[in-house]
Amino acid sequence: MSGRSKLLLLPASVCRGQITELLKSHAYHPDESEGASARGKKYTGEICKTIEVELALMYDMLYTKAQVIHTWYGYCARAISLVSCFVALVVFTKSKRDGYSTPNIVITFALLGGACALEIASVFKAIGSTWTCSTLRNSRWFLLANTILFAHYYLVKDGRCSDSAGKFNLISFCVHSRKSGLKGSIARLIRLRGVWDKARCTKHPKLSPAVKKFVWGLLRGGKSDMVQIEDVAIQSGYWARRFSGFAQSEHLDWSMSCEFQKSVLIWHIATSTLLNHPDVKPELVDKVEAVNTLNTLSDYMMYLLVEHPNILPSKADARSLFHHTCKRLTEFMNHDPTVDEVYQTILGYKEERGLREQSFTYDSADAAGKAVLEKANTLAGLLLDLKLGALGVTYKMVIIGKVWTEMLCYAATNASEGFHARQLSNGGEFLTHILLLTQYAAAMHKLPKPVKVDDWTVEASAASDAKMDVENGWKDEITESC
Repeated sequence: MSGRSKLLLLPASVCRGQITELLKSHAYHPDESEGASARGKKYTGEICKTIEVELALMYDMLYTKAQVIHTWYGYCARAISLVSCFVALVVFTKSKRDGYSTPNIVITFALLGGACALEIASVFKAIGSTWTCSTLRNSRWFLLANTILFAHYYLVKDGRCSDSAGKFNLISFCVHSRKSGLKGSIARLIRLRGVWDKARCTKHPKLSPAVKKFVWGLLRGGKSDMVQIEDVAIQSGYWARRFSGFAQSEHLDWSMSCEFQKSVLIWHIATSTLLNHPDVKPELVDKVEAVNTLNTLSDYMMYLLVEHPNILPSKADARSLFHHTCKRLTEFMNHDPTVDEVYQTILGYKEERGLREQSFTYDSADAAGKAVLEKANTLAGLLLDLKLGALGVTYKMVIIGKVWTEMLCYAATNASEGFHARQLSNGGEFLTHILLLTQYAAAMHKLPKPVKVDDWTVEASAASDAKMDVENGWKDEITESC
């Protein structure tokens, strides 16, 4: 992890014990009474809930006075305030009020009663906070701490942690930009057509639990027997990756050795084109959840490039490259195209460009957009032609999932701490979740292995076999979702 994101780990020690317990429990103490898939869902949910606790602590430290309130002098101030309110209410109740008008007496009672109610609510909120849970854990009151956590996240919804992720699809954006309408015409008249199209194509749907489970499964080493992505950058923080683990993997290496924003655009276009190809669609009928997961990751990475280009290494280049890629693609589209026609345009881009290039003149920036479309065309063709045995399209989807997970991890670890901190005020960014998941996956790989004893008993051997069965079922979980 880069030093830029160290700010996010300030409260991490509060949740580290809980995370470590979860990791050890999953790695070495599987629940044999549950199926592997059900256990995987439960485990992923526990990890995500713990991350929400940590993000809530980060929010409290950066945006509230919780760090001061949950100290001995903070507790004293809260107690004095509570007692003072009730003393004032009792004194006013017992005192003579002959010299006051009825409206003033009613207003005073309302104010004092409201102040007492607010103080009581503040006390209960402090008792039920994750800070109190941390204090109880440090004092080894684990049962009470877990009870507070349960009440806080299952009975009381504070709404601070957002469960949505932005989505932006470049193909849909280009299609909308070619369509004419009243609102679009007005936006063009006031020179805001680009802003209007972006707002129209940007969505914030609720994030599916399947997406988190898919990402976490890959981060913890799932499907590593099918595909690996190795960091081959000559300097830490630079983007350069290499595939391995499947036939013809070297044919895709070039797509992960471009500038990061260029790789994002190439893979985004190629992913949408592959998943919507007429020859591939029939094979995806029973894989709807996996297709939605891949589209979510692809569109989310594209959303970050469009809405938050400052997190990328080349800020200005990202905006310019996106603009010129869209410009080049729309030039080869019909006046009122459908999405399927655009995918056919991408697959036939090189041939179409050879016929029509005489009609256009391009500067160097336009040439960069042209190169993106050419490489997206090449990548989509390579993915369609890959021969991966019986798994076929499922194998390709695992490769694509690995690519987007790797890109999101790179963006998360290279984003500044300021970006992650600012997004906490809006409920948090999914990229921050991925940053923490990356750290927990790394911690899981570093956990000590159980000590092996030479004189195994029959019972211990049977338990070991049961453990391996559960772990093998978890490894197959992602393929089942595909």
